[in-house]
Formats: sequence, C-alpha cells, structure tokens
Amino acid sequence: MENKYTIQNYDSMRQKQSIKKKGALNPMYGGRHSAKTKQKISNSQKIRWNNIRQAIEQVSEETNDKARQDLIDQALYSDTISFKDEQQARNFFKIMSQSDKELLAKYLEPIVNSFVREYLQHVQ
Repeated sequence: MENKYTIQNYDSMRQKQSIKKKGALNPMYGGRHSAKTKQKISNSQKIRWNNIRQAIEQVSEETNDKARQDLIDQALYSDTISFKDEQQARNFFKIMSQSDKELLAKYLEPIVNSFVREYLQHVQ
C-alpha cells in the first residue's frame, strides 16, 4: 500500500493550503488581536513555559543525583575517581550533599594520612 503522505505530497498540500489563506482570504487579514486575546495568549505561554522549565529542572535534578551517586560509588568502591576536566570536578563537589561530603571525607582521610606519612618518611 502506498503511503499518500510522502514528503512530496505533504509539501504540495502545504503549498495549496498556503495559497488558500493568502492576503484577503486569510480570516485574520487586516485584523488584530484584542488586548484580552493577547493577554490570554500571554498567560497560556507563561503556563506552558513554566511547565517546560519544571520538567527540565526535574530531569536535571534526577541526572545530577545519578551522576553524583555514580561518582561517589566510583570513589568508594574503586581505586580511582576520574574527571574529564577541572570544571567537571568542581561541578561534582557543588552537587554533593553534606552527607556525601562527610562520607567521602571519612573514606579519604586514612588514605590521605597514609600518603602524608609516607611522604614525610621520604623527606626525613
């Protein structure tokens, strides 16, 4: 069965519709939206963009939580933690919660102390 909605058919259909609504044939030709209509449009767009903004923030928050947890797991359960660049490291510490920071500090303290002791032994 042939698809009657091919791109070529769609383009010709759009062109025909465009011709039907040009100039004086357009219902809004010469007209203007009233102040009340403009306000309705404005309000609906504000609501629409607020919903979009909330959805983006929710996804971003979920992504930050997952990224934070992955990096903490990497730090605690593997020998290394790596960042793409300095900015990624800064971002990681910005999104860490206080309990995450305490957990990481508790984990890293003996390791850092060990390095310091070894360094001091070599220096002396």
